[in-house]
Parts: sequence; structure tokens; C-alpha cells
Amino acid sequence: MCWAVPGIVVEIDRENNIATVDFGGVQRQVIIAVEDINVGDIVLVHAGLIISKLDEKELEEYRKLIEEFERAIESQEEHMRQEYLIESS
Repeated sequence: MCWAVPGIVVEIDRENNIATVDFGGVQRQVIIAVEDINVGDIVLVHAGLIISKLDEKELEEYRKLIEEFERAIESQEEHMRQEYLIESS
């Protein structure tokens, strides 16, 4: 499974179709693969490409989805640890 990561556009080089995107303090240059990108836009980046713009509501929904996945993974990891402890006894 692949993940797209949300970030904020902080700079645009329209001549080269490149944007600098901030991911919580880490900035990367990425290729603009959608139209109408502006500084300040919240975007999803996958494999070095801006694949979508998000509004605040969509960003919140995306964050909730990621949190759900994190909880599911943590639950599965705990279940696996418990199974290992039972089998190891």
C-alpha cells in the first residue's frame, strides 16, 4: 500500500513546474502534477508528485483516516505480541 503525504506549498517555480512543499518542518521539491496550485495550498504528495489539493475539511478527514490506520496497526501488533507470548510459554 502506498501513502500520499499532506503538506503545504511554500514556493512555486512555474518555469520548471516544481513546488517546494513543507511537511511539518521538512521541505522537499516536488513536481506539480495538478492544475491551479498556489503558495499556501494544502496538497497530497505521492512519489514526488503533487497529486491533489485538499481543503481544511478534507485534510481533517485524511488525518482521522490515518489515525484509524495507526490504531488498527497498534492493535494488530499488540495481538501478535500476545500470541507470541502465549506460544512461547
